[in-house]
Amino acid sequence: MGIMRYCPKCGDITIPSSTKCTFCGHDTLETKYTFKECLEDTSIRKKIKEEYIDNSPEFDEELAKKREEENDKVIHGSMTKEEKTVLQDMGAIPNNNIPKCPKCGSTAVSTGARGFSIVTGFIGSWQTVNRCGNCGHKWRPKG
Repeated sequence: MGIMRYCPKCGDITIPSSTKCTFCGHDTLETKYTFKECLEDTSIRKKIKEEYIDNSPEFDEELAKKREEENDKVIHGSMTKEEKTVLQDMGAIPNNNIPKCPKCGSTAVSTGARGFSIVTGFIGSWQTVNRCGNCGHKWRPKG
């Protein structure tokens, strides 16, 4: 899935294909962490900050604060829905709509699988079923 990258200047943590920082334009550098690890373990971002960003001689505290302020604007709704979706797809901001397994919390979920449900002895219906790729748990999504 690729190696996570970070900006040594503003501290942005970004996806594997981003060789330039989307905030300040500085070259990004690779970490030892994969994109998959970052998706599965929310503490990875903190580890990247501690291991790479905090030790960078290029790190600019003021620029980092400005980036955080811009991120806060996005998270608190001052961007259009389309702009927010694009940034979520890029991995620049978290997507809180990612389904998680209710049993183990994994995000390795296949959605939209269909299963047949017997309503009565003679009538059945197809229903959407989610399946966890980690523990195998199956459940119907709410809504």
